[in-house]
Amino acid sequence: MTRRPTNPDRAMIEHRLGIARQDAELLIRRLGINSAPIDPVAIARTERKHLRLCSGNYGNACDGRLEYHPDKRRFVCFFNTKYDRDDGRGHAPRTRFSLAHELGHYFIEDHHEYLRSGGKSHESRSEFVTATPVEQQADCFAAHLLMPDPLVKPIVNQEELSVEMISEVADAFRASFVSAALRAAEVSHFCGAVVAIKNGAVIWSRVSKALIEAKVYPGERGPARSPGAQAAWEQFEQRETVMAPRSGWAHDWFRVYDEERARSLPVDETYLPVRVMNTLIAVVSIPEDELFDDED
Repeated sequence: MTRRPTNPDRAMIEHRLGIARQDAELLIRRLGINSAPIDPVAIARTERKHLRLCSGNYGNACDGRLEYHPDKRRFVCFFNTKYDRDDGRGHAPRTRFSLAHELGHYFIEDHHEYLRSGGKSHESRSEFVTATPVEQQADCFAAHLLMPDPLVKPIVNQEELSVEMISEVADAFRASFVSAALRAAEVSHFCGAVVAIKNGAVIWSRVSKALIEAKVYPGERGPARSPGAQAAWEQFEQRETVMAPRSGWAHDWFRVYDEERARSLPVDETYLPVRVMNTLIAVVSIPEDELFDDED
């Protein structure tokens, strides 16, 4: 059985993720990058004296791997191009994320020094599919490198979280919908969340700071409780591509400690299937007039 993280564990995880965010933001500023989409290949090439790129279709072996070769005093970064398509747009979003993830291992000091001092390299499966702290940290670095706050916030905060808005972010930054959804929830000034559902169960969720400030907190992992989510998962399994927006209740998605509010707080639910990850992404928004009265 997987041990659930305690409060000290969570504090350490958040500390490590904070380092990853800071390292990505400092790198973006140092390189003077101020427009999207951001090119991780170009970023890697700024380290050409110390880092060599090796891309190729590695099948199902891994998404990426960073090695240190002491005889050459050089890192070698392998990244899998099996997701690429001949569409004239360069590397696919998943490929770009895989490379950015490996750059996280390169630029985050603890990861860098671990490999330089003889630590064992390992194959990475990127894009938020692992609970390993080191991999979570590299995923966080990648998301912030490809979608830094100063560039993504102006797009996200034009409107409430929605599938359409997140799709706009994904397209502008050449990112996957999953990465764009997570970053949108992180920087949104509106009350909403993104939730990942797999095999009919919630596997992770990310809520906006505005929702936390309204004392509405992430729900527990486990079987999806929302009737709308259950119906959407059935559609997903039947490989239906169009999923109608639904209405639901906050208590099916979140922890709401005000019992009266928990019983009566409505939410809007929209869904997008992510077939490559066998995952259904739910975008859950709470109308602000339901959370705050006119004086607030």
